[in-house]
Amino acid sequence: DMVNVLQSFQKLHPKCQIHLTDLPPSAQLNALQSGQVDGAFIGAAPRKLNKGFSAMVWKREPLLIALPKNHPFAATAKISLSALKNENWVMVARTAASAFRRQFDRLCMDAGIQPRVVQESERVPAVLTMIAAQQGISLLPESVSRLVHPGVVFRKVKGPVPMLEHAFVYRADKENKLISEFLNLLAKARSSKNKPN
Repeated sequence: DMVNVLQSFQKLHPKCQIHLTDLPPSAQLNALQSGQVDGAFIGAAPRKLNKGFSAMVWKREPLLIALPKNHPFAATAKISLSALKNENWVMVARTAASAFRRQFDRLCMDAGIQPRVVQESERVPAVLTMIAAQQGISLLPESVSRLVHPGVVFRKVKGPVPMLEHAFVYRADKENKLISEFLNLLAKARSSKNKPN
């Protein structure tokens, strides 16, 4: 979805240089604050944004349980979070993605479990490696399941489907015609995803 938006923007503004940088959400917000970037795809939006920032939720996707391929639950199509109360968890670091980790905490509290987080990383590929190495399980966005990683399987959550809302954060205190047009493209992408088939 993001690639389609970026391609559409590039067609509208062929002379505009798009520079993409892979940073965890906390580093993206710092780069936005310092003026190094104009916008940031941060995943879950923080509860409170710095003054002058705005966020647009442009995409929603289910969260899935990621397991080592030989895990006892790997053969199960849907797993309740409460069934995972005795598991070790490996997660994206709270310092890197605090809003996502708050969502994870809330989901676990609602399921009546206290997750035992044994390892963390700022990078999702490292979390996938930890899972494949049987260090624990994780909760990750569905889009991560499209990354090829032998040794990891993804299963749906039984019960209400937890959703991750992806936010694009930008400076709203400075007029920027290009950001306004980019937001319009994101809004169109969101609308097309919500249309019934």
